[in-house]
Amino acid sequence: DDERELLVDIDSIRRVGRFDIGMRNVDNALIESVRVVTNVVDYRHNELELEEGVEGIATAFDNRSYTVRADVTQQSIGPMDGRFGVWAKLREFKSSGEEALAPATDQVSAATFLYEELDFGRFQVQFGGRLERTDYRVGKRVDHEDHEHGDVGEAGHADEREPPIARDREFLGGSASIGFRRELTPRTVAVANVTRSHRAPALEELYNFGAHIGNLTYEIGNSSLNPESTVGLDLSLRHLSTRVRGDINVYRYDIENFVFFDVENEVLSGLPVAKFMQGDGRFVGVDGKVSLQLWSRVWANVGVGLVNAQLASTGESLPRIPPLRGQLSVDVPYANFTFSPEVI
Repeated sequence: DDERELLVDIDSIRRVGRFDIGMRNVDNALIESVRVVTNVVDYRHNELELEEGVEGIATAFDNRSYTVRADVTQQSIGPMDGRFGVWAKLREFKSSGEEALAPATDQVSAATFLYEELDFGRFQVQFGGRLERTDYRVGKRVDHEDHEHGDVGEAGHADEREPPIARDREFLGGSASIGFRRELTPRTVAVANVTRSHRAPALEELYNFGAHIGNLTYEIGNSSLNPESTVGLDLSLRHLSTRVRGDINVYRYDIENFVFFDVENEVLSGLPVAKFMQGDGRFVGVDGKVSLQLWSRVWANVGVGLVNAQLASTGESLPRIPPLRGQLSVDVPYANFTFSPEVI
């Protein structure tokens, strides 16, 4: 057994920039307004490992992303309003140090989308779609000795693991949804949504390999992962009044090729082995939230959620998804600030 004591500290810095530009009241028969938002996020962090009284950098991450979104709002045509647009993202990821997890990777994503709403007074219909492409361009993986030789696990034998192949991947998929909203009373509405969505695997799910001190796991990615495809149904009841507001939601999601983090009963580099796996998943749950006005502008909030998340093929519970969660918070405004202590 590995009896080393690992203490981890995170030294991080995050820089964010945003630039908005737009036009309103455009003199056009189809277009009412245009808005373009550009975001830049530069995030870096070092995972500092304290071992036997000596602190050193175990892993350094450099993660920079550029995102541009353009929204075009349409002129109303009878009961129909809506908007369409495009979205693009460039992510540059690098990790270095003795525990570098993934090779240098550039992610390029682009999408086009459409959202429309038909308003018939107390009844509305909403529908939309999105087509997205995501490409990963991967550099050479940096090899380390601990990637080649494992520690002795609980089974009593040395374990060796191979890193996921550092190969380029391309994903293309579409999402669509339709929703119905019905006003039951002036303060209460019922909502139903049917969705089909697509999600490309994340960079970390595809390429990570090695001891991730920040997560206290030895992560093994899978560069052969397929995109997730989800069919979902959710039903909601929402209420809003002067002193009480709340909602309750019931949902079911069937997810083909669901990606999950499977922690194995083995140890490498003093950490439990966790592999990114894939299987069809089923989520059935209910959640609700109620907010009560205590006095003036002070609100108390209570939320509860219950979910049954299983692998469809075996009925096993999916890991790292708590079946029951709760939240209690208070919103206390003061001057231009709001204090919100919270217990989860």
